[in-house]
Amino acid sequence: LQVDDSHADAELVLRELERGGWEPTSHRVETEAALAEALRQAEWDLVLSDYSLQKLTGLLSLGMVKEARPDLPFILVAGTAGEETAALAMKFGASDFLRKDNLARLNATVARELVEASRRRAQKVAEQALRDTEQKLAVANQGFRRLFALLPDIVTVVRDGRFLYVNPAFTRTLGYDADEVAGRDVLAV
Repeated sequence: LQVDDSHADAELVLRELERGGWEPTSHRVETEAALAEALRQAEWDLVLSDYSLQKLTGLLSLGMVKEARPDLPFILVAGTAGEETAALAMKFGASDFLRKDNLARLNATVARELVEASRRRAQKVAEQALRDTEQKLAVANQGFRRLFALLPDIVTVVRDGRFLYVNPAFTRTLGYDADEVAGRDVLAV
């Protein structure tokens, strides 16, 4: 997704990407409304945004992108902005800053950001899968505890020689309180 009000500048960036071996499919927007619509309507791999547009600024574009899609790489490709602007953009979440008169790093930057975005997505999927598994285990653990609590026989769960769980039959039969044995060495009871 390109945020740029200059067709010629947007084409310059696309030609540089093609020279780097990319086959970009691009959509260019110039206004806040068009950017908001583009973010709602499609999935994008990354955003390349100019800093100074007639109807929009690069920092406003950055804010809109980060609000709508926090993990979407945002590269500021500016013709007029300097180091202070670059530092400010990076502080607010831009992935990188390039000058239009020096696009030598564009292809390497795009490659790096696409890899990083893919890694972040994979990490989020793995973290969600872990949370789902932990929730399922917690539910199963509750079910086992209820089942073990109803059994007339002594049931204990031991790990590394220490009690993790004892059922009510254990406490009734041996006279220990469950909290009293939790974490204790099985040989000490």
